[in-house]
Amino acid sequence: MIEGIKLRRIRYKDIHDAGSLIRETIRASYPSAYPPRAVDFFLNYHRNKAIRERAVDGFVIVAEQNGDIVATGSIMGNEITGVFVKPDLQGKGIGGIVMDKLEELAVQSGCGHVVLSISLPSRSFYEKRGYEVTGAARIDVGMGQFLEYWEGKKTFGKNQNTESGVRSQKTRGVMVEEIHTQTDLDELDSLLWEVLWRPVGLPRDIRQSFHLEGPCREFCVRSKKGIAAGIVVRKTSAEEMEICHIAVAPEMQEQGIGLDLVEHVINMAREENCSCIRVIARNTSAGFFKKIGFNILPQIIPDHPVFKKQGVTFLLMEMPVCAKLRGGTGSQEKAGPGSPVMTMETIGVIHSPFRTKEDCPIQPLHSSEALGHVEVFEKYEAGLKDIETFSHIYLFYRFDKAGDTLMERPTFLDDASHGIFATRHPYRPNNIGMSVVKLIRRDKNILEVEGIDVLDNTPLLDIKPYIPRFDRIDTANEGWVADMKWRPKTSGRE
Repeated sequence: MIEGIKLRRIRYKDIHDAGSLIRETIRASYPSAYPPRAVDFFLNYHRNKAIRERAVDGFVIVAEQNGDIVATGSIMGNEITGVFVKPDLQGKGIGGIVMDKLEELAVQSGCGHVVLSISLPSRSFYEKRGYEVTGAARIDVGMGQFLEYWEGKKTFGKNQNTESGVRSQKTRGVMVEEIHTQTDLDELDSLLWEVLWRPVGLPRDIRQSFHLEGPCREFCVRSKKGIAAGIVVRKTSAEEMEICHIAVAPEMQEQGIGLDLVEHVINMAREENCSCIRVIARNTSAGFFKKIGFNILPQIIPDHPVFKKQGVTFLLMEMPVCAKLRGGTGSQEKAGPGSPVMTMETIGVIHSPFRTKEDCPIQPLHSSEALGHVEVFEKYEAGLKDIETFSHIYLFYRFDKAGDTLMERPTFLDDASHGIFATRHPYRPNNIGMSVVKLIRRDKNILEVEGIDVLDNTPLLDIKPYIPRFDRIDTANEGWVADMKWRPKTSGRE
């Protein structure tokens, strides 16, 4: 075992070196097992842009020795997308150290198993680690050449699994697509029946008996066997969207696919300027929707006799989508007569590696290595002209998953209560947040940033450049925070 290996999350400045290491390894190890066009396929698959995307949507780690990067690996959801070790250091246990960390991240995210693609040179390495070869596959790379590989899977024991819930990572390769053909509609109906209605004894054609006003839109995620998950939505008004049905095939559950489907609907609702999404959720699935950001509404949903026999009841739940701000979550009832109502339009979406409040850091200072990207809606792209001339920018956004507003509350730094306007707690009257991030580059309407400290899919309200000459105040003090020592946050102490 080699000594002095340190693992850490990749930083933006590491991407070039990590990419060079990966390509060096591919050129050294793959030509003896693959034809030239297959090697070129691997090189393109692991280009720097792909590494950046994995750092945002998943987790990329590097192994350092004496300050040099000697290995790297990445995981997206429950799929390990590659482990590479410098050719002259292979066989010394570094790859195993990286794999241990990636598997640990999968377990912490609630994954019961991980999957990966096994290249021809690496099969023995993965089999020694307990990976089962579940199938063989090949890709036609042209000119009569093929890239052949195996599909591998490793299942973790029950003692390794964390409490299941919404995972903090996104399933790699999941593509949500809209259904347009009758064949696909019939296949989705079969899935909905098998997952939602057959277990409670409802007939095969039960969906046809539901009377929903307005046209529905169906979306799905496919696997090699066909449609593996689906969601049905409809517009109930110009500002409201409803999730009618959602189902994931049993063998595909606990991989984050349900979350991917709902996130697709959230993005669609934002693009269509909806103010909220509603769902009539079973009591058995209310926890899933609550973790995403849905709140239970007080309206009572009548019991269905067939479902009631199975102990299933229903709750009306709603998630604000940020088209309108009316004093923030939980504060509308406190507004007095004649209180002004302000309508704000989101200009984009902030994407980050953080899927849950527990994962999200407190301030940008403590997430300086976290990569993200800011997606500005195309109709506002012209407003980004010259933004790339600045090194840092302000992001203004809405805490769309914040809870009830209190005018005084303790914080993660202090058990004593302070006024909400004397803290940076997200549960604010208008739920507006602000972060300063480093601007790495601009690609049309996409801004790549470093030092992100917000949840994934946070609605963006505005962007401004950070200008030290105008914004830095050398005589400023830290108020009551000055004497407080940093400590980890606890639940409810953002």
